[in-house]
Amino acid sequence: MFSQLSDGPFDDARHMAAGGIAQRAFGQFRGAIDAFLEAQQPVLPLFVPLAFGTGILLWFTAEGPGSWLSLMALCSLGILALCLDAWRRGFAGRRHWLGGLALFLIAAGCGHIWLRSELVGSPAIERPLVGVFTGQIVEREELPARDRVRLVLQLRSPSPVLGQVRINLDPDLDQAALEAGAVIQVRARLMPPASPMLPGGYDFARNAWFKGLRATGSALDAPLVLISAQGGDGLAEARQQLGRHI
Repeated sequence: MFSQLSDGPFDDARHMAAGGIAQRAFGQFRGAIDAFLEAQQPVLPLFVPLAFGTGILLWFTAEGPGSWLSLMALCSLGILALCLDAWRRGFAGRRHWLGGLALFLIAAGCGHIWLRSELVGSPAIERPLVGVFTGQIVEREELPARDRVRLVLQLRSPSPVLGQVRINLDPDLDQAALEAGAVIQVRARLMPPASPMLPGGYDFARNAWFKGLRATGSALDAPLVLISAQGGDGLAEARQQLGRHI
């Protein structure tokens, strides 16, 4: 019993010493952060796309809406904690608002790519299809180096599938009337967008998802123009003319 009573003051002293060491270490850590931010001040704007891109990367690596919501909630709690600490310290130093801005950009990047996947993303077709498709030309791209013309079509009824697809056209099947805005009918073979050939390689299927493309393929016959383009897009025409000139 005497031993227990005599150890009490020593335990309190040890706890106080440990708390003082932790407080000094935390103070040194905050000082290091302030020194780093001071040294990086000329290039701090470059961290904006880095933080935003980190949020996008975390969206791809996390699994499902639950993980994405948890990430955004953690960022919100971190911003709240930084605001409270800044208020307690009289809003001194830049680490609070820079840290809050970084957490906000991470959450914004995650939310942006999530929203874009919901609004733009389109599921790929399940299997290859050969048929007659009707749609409006959304985009025309000439690829002389590959000896082909590329059309992006917004398919409509009575096509077997609906949505946007990308069709390659041989130059001998090309026509002057195949401009953006024209409605055509074409017999084509469509394929689901290709997945990466190697782990970590270029994922065309993911890129096609965010472009809203459900399939890619090739025209088997010359397209039939049902409705000619009306007026056309000035920017698209300028791009085509520049492409032909190059």
